[in-house]
Amino acid sequence: MKAKYTKVPNDFLDSMSELKPAAFKLAVALYRLTNGWQKTETTATLDDLEKLTGLSRQGIINAKSEIGHLFAYMKRGRSSLWIVVGEQSTELTEDKATSQQSRPLESTELTNNGQRSRPTTTYLKKSFKENSKDKGSDSDTSVAEMKAAILTVTKMPAWSKNGKVDALAENLIGDGRDASIVLKEYRRGGWWYECDWRGKKGQKPTLFSIGETINVAVEEGHKVLGVSDV
Repeated sequence: MKAKYTKVPNDFLDSMSELKPAAFKLAVALYRLTNGWQKTETTATLDDLEKLTGLSRQGIINAKSEIGHLFAYMKRGRSSLWIVVGEQSTELTEDKATSQQSRPLESTELTNNGQRSRPTTTYLKKSFKENSKDKGSDSDTSVAEMKAAILTVTKMPAWSKNGKVDALAENLIGDGRDASIVLKEYRRGGWWYECDWRGKKGQKPTLFSIGETINVAVEEGHKVLGVSDV
């Protein structure tokens, strides 16, 4: 049965005044595709989002950098994977486990033969024991979610197939780090200028230095904004 209402988290409502109209519309559209169907992720093309939001392609591209604290973003060919972050994703997973009415939304991406592709059904708020070799962590973040957070804040999608990113994600989770905090604290900007990442200004950070910087910044309570394009 199709849900009649879509839940939105307080993080989104609290940040409304800081969002530009395009970013607000994009966030609402993504919540419709995720929370509206009791999902924590959705796959959509730019064409799909254009039709849903009424925004231009460039408008969507510009807006996505403003909602990094709400959605993790990963490129997948012509489409993109959008992942809900924060407390709302935990609530959705619990609802999915208990509700008989929720159904996964079919992907809005069309295949070459005109048929709608099957959705990704992996829910990111699984037990950490299912997603990491480290059994002793108190974090609720999965490796997939932390990896998406790392790729989002560093703006380095080319690293998506780098096995070292998975290892870094596991290490951060093992240290008790949460992907939603990483996304909230490290948006766009130049966060290694704020923190000592053991390099020189203007250089690209290494995976090791990113891990160290995230840990140091979280421990010291830095409120810094993301990374610049690399």
